[in-house]
Amino acid sequence: MTSRRPTQPTSRPSTSSRTPRFASIFSLSTAPNSILGFPQEDPKLWYGIGILYDRYGSLDHAEEAFSSVLRMDKGAYLASRAGLALNLDHEVALDFDKANEILFRLGIIYKQQGKYAESLECFDRILRNPPNPLAHADIWFQIGHVYEQQ
Repeated sequence: MTSRRPTQPTSRPSTSSRTPRFASIFSLSTAPNSILGFPQEDPKLWYGIGILYDRYGSLDHAEEAFSSVLRMDKGAYLASRAGLALNLDHEVALDFDKANEILFRLGIIYKQQGKYAESLECFDRILRNPPNPLAHADIWFQIGHVYEQQ
């Protein structure tokens, strides 16, 4: 009886080689209608797609997915419009339960893309109510890091 050696697992492609194929499969313009069959105005779906894009390093696609969630969410949409048009200093309530987490993720993405003003705007909007499990100190740290990178 001969002993069999376990075969070596094949190496997985690197993240960068998987991203283009992943991005083409889940194109924001075609995913809900042709591939997934879900309604285009489903913030939870686009939140999940944004997480996947972020995890695979496709920051432009993640930004687009997360931004679409905020546009879908009526409260977030009004808050972003009011914040951009009127430059309000007070916090406007957001309807989608993950809105503050999305703003944090967008702040990180904008920081990585070198869009420092947009990053600071996102962090400023969640400073009073950081997403769990983050604390105020975590948001201040990110704000400081943005200023350091400028």
